[in-house]
Amino acid sequence: MTELIAKNFWQTVLGDIQIQITRPTYETWLKDTVGIKYKNKIFTVGTPNIFIAEMLQNRMYPMIVETARKIISPDIDLKFTVIGPNNSVQAPPPQRKPAKQKTREMISTPSLPLNNRYTFKSFVVGGSNELAYHAALAVAENPGTTYNPLFIYSDVGLGKTHLLHAIGSACNDKKISSLYITSEEYTNQFISSIKNGNTSEFRDSLRKTDIILIDDIQFLIGKEQTQEAFFHMFNYLHLLNKQIVIASDRPVYELHRLEKRIQSRLNSGLIVDIQKPELETRSAILSSKLEESGIYIHASIITFLSQQNFKSIRDLEGALTKITAFAKISKSELSLEKAQKLSADFISQTKKLFSPEDILSMVSKHLKIETNQIESDNRAKSIALGRMIAIHLLSEKTNLGPTDIGRQLGGRSHSTIIKILNNSKKKMDQDSDYKKTITTLLSA
Repeated sequence: MTELIAKNFWQTVLGDIQIQITRPTYETWLKDTVGIKYKNKIFTVGTPNIFIAEMLQNRMYPMIVETARKIISPDIDLKFTVIGPNNSVQAPPPQRKPAKQKTREMISTPSLPLNNRYTFKSFVVGGSNELAYHAALAVAENPGTTYNPLFIYSDVGLGKTHLLHAIGSACNDKKISSLYITSEEYTNQFISSIKNGNTSEFRDSLRKTDIILIDDIQFLIGKEQTQEAFFHMFNYLHLLNKQIVIASDRPVYELHRLEKRIQSRLNSGLIVDIQKPELETRSAILSSKLEESGIYIHASIITFLSQQNFKSIRDLEGALTKITAFAKISKSELSLEKAQKLSADFISQTKKLFSPEDILSMVSKHLKIETNQIESDNRAKSIALGRMIAIHLLSEKTNLGPTDIGRQLGGRSHSTIIKILNNSKKKMDQDSDYKKTITTLLSA
């Protein structure tokens, strides 16, 4: 049978299979397969990658071979192989000499080490992160059964990596295997496994793990071939009921160059965010870090630091580390003035702050509505728009977290403020006039 005939026969088989399974299943696992050849009662089918080949062989073979026997030959068997460019069948991995066997073993596990300081116990919980914390805790207690996948997003340095490590550590303590890896390292490991003929070992290391923790998923953007492999790896692991937790520096809808089908998979689970911590949470973080260090500093310094608009918790902790280091070296009580000077490098990088009253007044004048209308429950279109703009500006130009913003605007809940913020960001992408208004007021 020529390659063309094999290809045509397989297209007929696929047409029959399409009637038997759902469209998403077909498009995920069978759409990109191709008939290669038929020889000695073996019909060879080409697949884009090893994940698809294994899925078709181990999970879907009975249905596929029954259909193929009905159309091609009653005594046919199927063989799935990975194809390269121009539908060329990739050669099997070369046999390695015994002396080099250790090299293969050394690179078969792609996991990165967990930081034992990043635990649930050391994670300071507040209104800005409590949903993410409890979701992560639930996943650690029942991996694969609750919130799968779990997607955590936040700006840099707000605690998403801490939660990933905490999940991994909690699972390891219960003898549940976990694997933590950044998307960049995943890419490097995957490419290396292809070059060294270790794709099966790479795949097995994932399959043998109960919970997979993938950090910084945004680094997959623009890497089309890696995204393709990641998509099929994700489906493969999800079908095996493996828990998947993914972290990103932005929400799913802002991962613009990430394939739509990957975005769809991420949206199928629970999506939680971590906002900038409120005043109370910042104070609690500082107190926790001081307790760990065993160093005393005056309460006025803690108050001063907690009131500053640091870009991230890392900046806040960096300022505290510098202050406590000086206190330890000087062996004398630190003054507030000295603490202010020591932390100036961190604080000088933050944006100019406005009071909530300034923001509401600014919006009121620009839109010609009353301040008390913005704070009210009035749902008139112009007032709701002003309220959305005010919430956006309060999050950008003050040191208030979502809970504090809600208190400022008539006692609205943390979740309500988050929802309005997300709607505002979406509206900026869709409405040029709205974006212009926000940009103008931010630059004021």
